[in-house]
Amino acid sequence: MKDLRRRLLGGLALGFVVVLVLVLSLVFAMTSMTRLATVENYKQKFVTKADYFDTLKIYTRSHRLMHDDGRVVPWIDENLDPYTGQWLARLRKIDSASESKRHRGKDYNHSGYCDLIISGLIGLRPRPDHTIEVNPLVPDDTWEWFCLDNVLYHGKIITIAWDKNGTRYGKGTGLRVYADGKEIAHSVRLTRVTGPLP
Repeated sequence: MKDLRRRLLGGLALGFVVVLVLVLSLVFAMTSMTRLATVENYKQKFVTKADYFDTLKIYTRSHRLMHDDGRVVPWIDENLDPYTGQWLARLRKIDSASESKRHRGKDYNHSGYCDLIISGLIGLRPRPDHTIEVNPLVPDDTWEWFCLDNVLYHGKIITIAWDKNGTRYGKGTGLRVYADGKEIAHSVRLTRVTGPLP
């Protein structure tokens, strides 16, 4: 009986360690990307906007799942094996007898990924005061245009638009930031801008 108890406790401890490693792998990936998003906050010449953009593209491309029949579908789950591309949390559930657990992850979208886009790539940097700061990590000459629209920030609806040629949105060239429809910051270049919230 003691031997059985020892094996059960050992199995539980191993299971706990596996789950802990899986959770930490997600936290590490998200934390690393979040830290990388602060590249423009420091005077340094080693990590560039292009580095952030390329790393985010790799991370984004990993958000897919290949079915047994070879079909590839968009997929976000919690734990990606960097060597095989398999979603580990999903594999553990597939091994489960429960059919409902097999589809775990099909509607999962961690808010941390959205943060990488909103505060990292597009550059809406949270601040405690009534100033909006936008510092995009989109490298120069990468995108002709982008728009982040309808973001509630300090009680205002924010729009951030980049239009390199001024032809996409019809508001002129450059980076423009709007609060409740009123332009509060502008630059002809894709660079850091600030503006007072109305």
